[in-house]
Amino acid sequence: MRKPTVYLAGPIAGLTEGEAKDWRCRVTEALHAHGITGISPLRCEPSIKGRYDIPDGNQSADKCFGTAQAIGSKNEFDARSCDMILAYFPVTSDRAVPSVGTIIEIGWGKALNIPVVVVTKDPYLSKHPLIRHCSSWSLDSIDDAIDLFVGILGDYAK
Repeated sequence: MRKPTVYLAGPIAGLTEGEAKDWRCRVTEALHAHGITGISPLRCEPSIKGRYDIPDGNQSADKCFGTAQAIGSKNEFDARSCDMILAYFPVTSDRAVPSVGTIIEIGWGKALNIPVVVVTKDPYLSKHPLIRHCSSWSLDSIDDAIDLFVGILGDYAK
């Protein structure tokens, strides 16, 4: 029997490695303690000079993991293969547009009947009719999401 899995959707484009990875590592470690595997969309994905910028077709020589098609295909495969999806939208003063990739991943979850947990304190996103329609839970903290995943998936990990 395989371990239950949670896909960790959230901002990547335009972020440093730390900004994109730190919260995912924290969630992965917390879930792992309960036998649940966190799947990061950044696995295999190369950063360029410590950043994750949107590929322009020439950005990465890595044809396996660095092209737009490779990134999208891997992320869709991962989202489709997981038991639940965490869609994290941190509130930041310098990010006017929410993560487009995360919004698409929420749509994949809804279309594939995979429960989606949206985590945000952004009042626009938490009240948006399509985000609300496509999410199974809407929470305002990562810690609440971890508790939810442990509660829902923990017995499957035993």
